Amino acid sequence: MTRSEKVLDHLRRALEGGAWHGASLLEAVAGVSPEVAAARVVPGGHSVWEQLLHATAWTHAVRRRLAGEAVELAEREDWPPIGEVGEAGWAEARRAAAEAFAALEGAVRGLGEDDLDRTVPGRDYPAEFMLWGLAQHLAYHAGQVGILKRAAAARG
Repeated sequence: MTRSEKVLDHLRRALEGGAWHGASLLEAVAGVSPEVAAARVVPGGHSVWEQLLHATAWTHAVRRRLAGEAVELAEREDWPPIGEVGEAGWAEARRAAAEAFAALEGAVRGLGEDDLDRTVPGRDYPAEFMLWGLAQHLAYHAGQVGILKRAAAARG
């Protein structure tokens, strides 16, 4: 297995499933109603829906950085607003996350060893480090979603 295949495997596990630690991000949000997804169950915290939109935004940012763009996300891009709460919007958010990952997957598949060692535009670390970081970021937000689901269930 090449380095890029290893990174891609971990990214896939963090987003789609098969991670050793438990639910992936998409597994964690599966079965959550739009109302629970949009609820702010922790004062001052983000909702399940916002967690997913944030992870999607960073998946896009990483893909753009791999393409050579020095990406900085503004607050509204980093934590995008939900919009209208409903099943269609929630389904769209989940679909957009899967599509963002598919686009990233295509970009990672095309990387060679030298590409993984190349410094990310505007940063002082290599692409491989950024990709491992995204896998960790996705896993972190899957955990956040799990906590928020438990909090929502406890509230009734």
